[in-house]
Amino acid sequence: MANFVYNYGKQALLQGSFNFGAVTGSAMVLKMLIATNSYVPNIDTHLYRASITSTAGNEVSGSGYTAGGFLLSSPNIQVDNTLNQGILYATSMVLTPITFTSALYGVIYASSGLGVASDPLICALDLGTDPASGNYWAVTAGTFNINTPAAGVLALT
Repeated sequence: MANFVYNYGKQALLQGSFNFGAVTGSAMVLKMLIATNSYVPNIDTHLYRASITSTAGNEVSGSGYTAGGFLLSSPNIQVDNTLNQGILYATSMVLTPITFTSALYGVIYASSGLGVASDPLICALDLGTDPASGNYWAVTAGTFNINTPAAGVLALT
C-alpha cells in the first residue's frame, strides 16, 4: 500500500480540528509511530491510535523504541503557489541506537495527551521494503533513517 491519509484525518482537518502550525501552544503535537507488516490499514474505520495498538504486534517494539513513537521532526506548513498546494513538511529522522523487526509504515497522528483512544490518525508513509534484503525493515542495535518525502508529508491541492 502506498502513502495514504485516513478519512477521519481528512474530516478532522476540514472541520478545523487540527492546528499544525507549531508544536507549542494550541498547536497539535504531531508524532509518528512505526507500524509493522502485521498492521492492516483501513482508511475508513481506523480513527485513533488505538486502531493500531489494540492488536498486539501492529506497532514495532524493541530496544530504543518507545510505544507511541516519537515527535515528528520539525513540522512546518508552507504554501506552494505554483502547484497550488498547502503542504505539511517534516525533516527526515534518524533513530539510533534502535532494534526492531518488520517495520512497514510510519503513521502520523496528533497526540492529544489523553491516550491511544484520543489520538487521531492523520496519515501514513509506506516505508517499503529493505532494498538489500527485499524484506520489511529490521534493525538490530543500529540506525534507522526515515526519509520524509521531499514533496512533503501531506499536501492539499
